[in-house]
Amino acid sequence: MIYMFRRTKFMYLGLALLAALVLITLVLAIEAVHPLLAFFVWIVLSLVSAAIAGRYAGKLHNEIVDILSQKCAPHGYIEKYEEILTRKIGNIRTNVLLGVSTGYFASGEIQKAKHALDSIQNFSNNSAGIINQVTYYNNLCSYYLNTDDIANAEIMHSNMLEVLKSEKFPKQQYDGSYNFYTEKQFLINIAKGDYAGAEEWFLIQFNREKSLFGKVVSQYRLGQIYLHGERYEEAEKAFNYVIDNGNTTYYVVKSREFLKQCNEEV
Repeated sequence: MIYMFRRTKFMYLGLALLAALVLITLVLAIEAVHPLLAFFVWIVLSLVSAAIAGRYAGKLHNEIVDILSQKCAPHGYIEKYEEILTRKIGNIRTNVLLGVSTGYFASGEIQKAKHALDSIQNFSNNSAGIINQVTYYNNLCSYYLNTDDIANAEIMHSNMLEVLKSEKFPKQQYDGSYNFYTEKQFLINIAKGDYAGAEEWFLIQFNREKSLFGKVVSQYRLGQIYLHGERYEEAEKAFNYVIDNGNTTYYVVKSREFLKQCNEEV
């Protein structure tokens, strides 16, 4: 993902070029500096330049992710990713479109999320590509759940499992991706009226989550579960958490609606 930032490439090239010019100047001006030694020093400086540029790109990427994960501001998140789409980004276009779709789901604009997913043409034949496939099916599953199309949601859910079972899937990414699969299994069950185990699972997710957005989503799901069980005080507490922390996400809008329902039932 870090290579989506063109300015990072320019930064690296600039640093490497500067190192080369300095060393050439030294070779020409000071005869004591051997050209072979100068070339070796340039290689070292180029590697250092790459490390600096990589850390800078990583910082930029984290800043974009934090807009949603820590600030719960999906429109700002979408804006950053759509700005990237205007550039010539080559083989990371799929990553960016997945990011756009995630942002639109968080903002409640599910048709725009589906449009972003439909714009994905292929997946690269590497570990990043196979991880992207899980995200793709996960997001499509979200779309079908939001449109009450349980049959297609189950198909996408099954596709997620097939990708996860692939020998090519990176082991270090398995647990996080399987967590998405488990979440969708509970949401499909809930859509069918089966709430067994859902409360316990989302409570665990809330306590484990490091991102504010993840905690907001977990509390939103718990609020729905409590409301279904007519546990109105607990539902009210969960929805108030979402309202207080969810900023401009769609979950805040829905929580206000559910909170009104809680107040009417009490």
